[in-house]
Amino acid sequence: MKNKKSLFGAIGAVLLIMLSKLKYVIVILKIAKLHTLISLFISIGAYALIYGWKFGVGIVYLLFIHEMGHMVAARKKGIPTTPAVFIPFLGAAVGMKEKPKSIKDDVYISYMGPFAGLLSILPFFVLYFMTHELFWMALFQVGAMLNLFNLIPMMPLDGGHIAKMLSKKFTIFGLIVLAIVAIFSPNPILILLVIFGILQVFAMFGEDRKEKALHIQCLEWEERIREWEQLKSTYLNMEESSEKLSWLNRMIYEYKNILHSTNNALSEKRDLASEAIYETRMLAYRTIVVQLESLYDGDLSEEPIYAEKEEIDKQLRKIQFYKKTTKKEKLAVFLLYIVLILVLSGCMIYSMHVLDLNQIRQMMSGTRLD
Repeated sequence: MKNKKSLFGAIGAVLLIMLSKLKYVIVILKIAKLHTLISLFISIGAYALIYGWKFGVGIVYLLFIHEMGHMVAARKKGIPTTPAVFIPFLGAAVGMKEKPKSIKDDVYISYMGPFAGLLSILPFFVLYFMTHELFWMALFQVGAMLNLFNLIPMMPLDGGHIAKMLSKKFTIFGLIVLAIVAIFSPNPILILLVIFGILQVFAMFGEDRKEKALHIQCLEWEERIREWEQLKSTYLNMEESSEKLSWLNRMIYEYKNILHSTNNALSEKRDLASEAIYETRMLAYRTIVVQLESLYDGDLSEEPIYAEKEEIDKQLRKIQFYKKTTKKEKLAVFLLYIVLILVLSGCMIYSMHVLDLNQIRQMMSGTRLD
């Protein structure tokens, strides 16, 4: 009884401080837009119907702090976000309006969810020792389990974003493990995660194919630019206008024939690498023809072939910058990943010594444990 009075006194003191700092409450309400609050109360109601209102509030609190970790991290990296939306029995989500500029930013944002989740369960640990009520330990265990689950190395979970920096094989391994669990222990959420995971794996390989295609295109443009510079040098070294005109007619005719044969070669290609080469070559030769035709007026003010090459370079640099990491950074990410897993696993193991899964189920069904 004494412990309960101390607890209520502590809660009352916190409430007084919050009321005295009303401006912070207003800030929170501005951050958490109206539809966040609506989805939050809907989720609490949905969980309360099955697990009771106390567990409903507790679970939504855990989800909210986890998502706030992502939101704060994203905004710190200059990425605008959408307000958090709660989805009953699926969790919550904060959308990013822009893709992170680098995989390091992506990993940082991914880490901050489970890290904030770890911090969110510490008050339950303290409350358990103050009151010795198993309810708090149950929430402590559920919170540890939710954040540990989020660290499974498969997309779209936080662990998948982290593992993507370490090795794509790691994310595929995580997907296979979860797929096996879903087969032997069917669960709608697990099945949905596996489907999303498969789509994300295809997306990852799609990104790799895009980078490879851009690299091929870049090399092809470099070759065609060297070709164009030789043509331009030949043209500028001619003195007679009639000689220039005759040469231009011949070159345009030749390059239109080259363009035609390149188009025929493209229609016969089946593999993606060859298609990328010939499609780029087609565009480059068309550009060369246009530039040759502009020489009828002696116009060298615009050379679109360089602009085309620069656009490809820009896309390639963006992808390479996103993926750029060092061995030290990968090692640091891996060690932090292991530490976070070990700490959350330790929380799970400790809580299991205090109460077992059956006790949690009883509390979640509304049965009081003494």
